[in-house]
Amino acid sequence: MNLTYTGKPIRVSVAEYAYATDWMLSRLVSKKLKKNLSVEISLRKIKGLNGQTDVADDRRIPRDFIVTVNPYLSRKSQLSTLAHELVHVKQFARGELISEMKGTMQKWKDEYIDHAEVDYFDLPWEIEAWGREHGLYMRYIKHLCDDNITF
Repeated sequence: MNLTYTGKPIRVSVAEYAYATDWMLSRLVSKKLKKNLSVEISLRKIKGLNGQTDVADDRRIPRDFIVTVNPYLSRKSQLSTLAHELVHVKQFARGELISEMKGTMQKWKDEYIDHAEVDYFDLPWEIEAWGREHGLYMRYIKHLCDDNITF
């Protein structure tokens, strides 16, 4: 995996972002897929959002991503947001979520969904991301404690 950074970390170090990104993606995608991913962690405030994932290439099933996390959040919120956004990276990289749709339509697995017609929390890709966010974060924190890892 190629991992780069933009912006200034505040409560989570670049070293921890690197470690957490690698650890979390290892639980979401295969080693082979992870090896072929390029992820830029962009640390900047986004009005009204904790984070977001953007596809950074024009392939149908992309390999390059920009994951933005608000560095002004608490450490816990930053790492939870990272977990949530990396679930979206997994969804795009495995071809589960296709962003090439025009307008407000997106393809989730084999179904076309108009995200303007469906509440944000009812979108299947958000259900998965919100559902996995907490568990991934908790497993990561437990891993740090069990292995006595500090940053």
